[in-house]
Amino acid sequence: MAKCLPMVDSVCDTYQQNLLPGERLTCIFNYINQNSHKYPLRVAKMLVVADTLIANQKLNHRIDEFYFYRGKYFLALNQYDSALTYFNKAKELIASDNINLNCRLFTHYGILLREQGNLNEAANSIKTGLVYAGQIENKNYEAELLLARGNIHCDLELFTEALNDYLQAQENFKKENDTLRQLLVYISIAGLYSRSGNLPIALDYLDRALNAFNKNVNAEGAGQAALNKGQVLDRMGNYGKSLENYDLAQKYFTQDSLWIFLGQVKESKGRLFKKQQKFDEARLAFEEAFTIKNNIGDLMGQATLLLQLGELYTLEKHYSKAHSYYVRSLVLADVLKADKLMFETYQMIANNYYKQGDYKAAIDYRTKQHMLDKQFLTNEYYLKMANLESRLSAQENDGDFKEKELLGSVYRERSLKKKYLTLFLSFLFATFLLSGLLWVRIYYTNRKYRITIKQLEQKSRRQKAFIKSLKNQYDIANATLSRYFDITSLNVFEPVRSLENLLLAIKQTDARDDFQKLPEGQVESLVMSYNLLENLLYWSRLQLDKIEYEPANHLIIDLVHHVIGIQHLRAKQKEIVFRIHLQEQSSGYFDAKMIEIAIRNLIENAIKFSTQGGVIEITANNIDNKLLVVVSDAGVGFTKEQLNRIFNTKKNYIATGTHGEMGGGIGLVLTKLLVEKNFGTLLIESSIAKGTEVTLTLPGSINAMSRN
Repeated sequence: MAKCLPMVDSVCDTYQQNLLPGERLTCIFNYINQNSHKYPLRVAKMLVVADTLIANQKLNHRIDEFYFYRGKYFLALNQYDSALTYFNKAKELIASDNINLNCRLFTHYGILLREQGNLNEAANSIKTGLVYAGQIENKNYEAELLLARGNIHCDLELFTEALNDYLQAQENFKKENDTLRQLLVYISIAGLYSRSGNLPIALDYLDRALNAFNKNVNAEGAGQAALNKGQVLDRMGNYGKSLENYDLAQKYFTQDSLWIFLGQVKESKGRLFKKQQKFDEARLAFEEAFTIKNNIGDLMGQATLLLQLGELYTLEKHYSKAHSYYVRSLVLADVLKADKLMFETYQMIANNYYKQGDYKAAIDYRTKQHMLDKQFLTNEYYLKMANLESRLSAQENDGDFKEKELLGSVYRERSLKKKYLTLFLSFLFATFLLSGLLWVRIYYTNRKYRITIKQLEQKSRRQKAFIKSLKNQYDIANATLSRYFDITSLNVFEPVRSLENLLLAIKQTDARDDFQKLPEGQVESLVMSYNLLENLLYWSRLQLDKIEYEPANHLIIDLVHHVIGIQHLRAKQKEIVFRIHLQEQSSGYFDAKMIEIAIRNLIENAIKFSTQGGVIEITANNIDNKLLVVVSDAGVGFTKEQLNRIFNTKKNYIATGTHGEMGGGIGLVLTKLLVEKNFGTLLIESSIAKGTEVTLTLPGSINAMSRN
């Protein structure tokens, strides 16, 4: 006792203070609660101090807490039998109104039962704990239960439910400002994606966690993230990167003397070396891990490492030595009541006997393995059925009874699997008695190959039929869509032409004055509607390759004046002045309608983004057998990023003119396509608040080229 008191004072920071015995005991319990999984040897000493303090200071009313923390200590060391004993003692003594302690007890009950493979009872314990957690303001209690329930859902491959539990737990930690636990949830989510086979997303979450823990200078969290990242990379076959992360994790855990986690790193390294068939390095890593587990009293860790060493000797064909390690592992698994470990050990022993040629012993252990597997399947079935029943109950008020059919399907499927499993075991046993060892060996080999080939053939036929069906549907849909666009463009084209003729007629007749008296928005909307309709028609026809290219020699001055005639009313609304510098003989070789639409779109954009009273300059001349048409304005201008977004057809781009005119960039995209179809180029130079200059380059006229 005297030797341990300085440790207590150090933990409680009370060496110079006089605390009451109950307060000192609370300090000890808090230390044990935070460090059971980190420093088991120190915690063991603290438990001795707590036991002495309770006995000497007559604090027997807190013996229930002592039993709970002692059980938690054994759970951290994977000594399940001892942990269960102390948890049961605590359960008998804890008062029903002690909500906090009851909540923590059922949380650790659930964790313990899950580790033993008893998922059904583990889920019930977590459910009871959540009832207690609902009465506590501190959301950390509920978050711990949600993490435990998420792990159970992962074991059942209910990944959606598991992810919901993890995210809800993270939200609860966030409410309590528990940053480190928030980050630990990332590791749980990464484990979920790893188990579901989505390894790249698992790596992403682990990278986030590792960076965050490094930023918060938390060696334990950073080490766990690096360890899990190494395991994921190991599964991906990237052994070099995996080993680097294991070394990084070892560095973090050694820094804080976290021996439990250090043993896990050594074990992971051993598994990696075993995959690479570096048996000497693997054996050394496993033996170092076993020494650590033995020093801290981790029986489960010792049993797992004995199993790994046995498998290593089996690979090296040292069957007798391997069997001795398997037997030691089996003894520890039986002491710990760890059904999962017993299942793996039975499988390894059966495999060892099979390779030695002792088929009778192999069949005996394989039968024991199947009996345990049957128990696991039964527990898994009941849990999944309970999960479906709860979801069905929540949906019945809305009249949704589709889950009933799903529940029945799951029930029939599980019953059928159970029936087949029973028949298979009975048949296997009868076959062994009737046919002898030789028949059993031949049967297992041939039956496995036949089933695999049949399944692959059936799967291939189903996939071919499905692909053929999808192709037919795609061909029908594509033909229907093509016909729809073709009919629509042909039927709408003439009404749009009529709208163009109407605008020109209004400009040239007495109705012009009456038309200009219309509200500003109606005139502008009418012109923009015409432009948009014609753009959409040409866009759809271009996509369907329905536009014929009909080039000829044309004077550019006629096209420009024709376009300005249509856009004049809209420009007048903004009091915009056109400055036209066109050589009368400027000509080129192009499709007149396509280039008219292109120039119209450029002038329309110049009007849209020009300010009130702005100036638009249009120039055209022939240079080096090329026709150059330049449209410039002094409007708001564009950035390079905005121009790139306009020509990116995979993303929508919305721009607003100086009078609030909306546009989606289709005009410029269509202009570029039409110019390129006429073997020309489009160059845009623009800057914010200075304006935009667009240069359109087309082939010169055929006559001009011949003269040259």
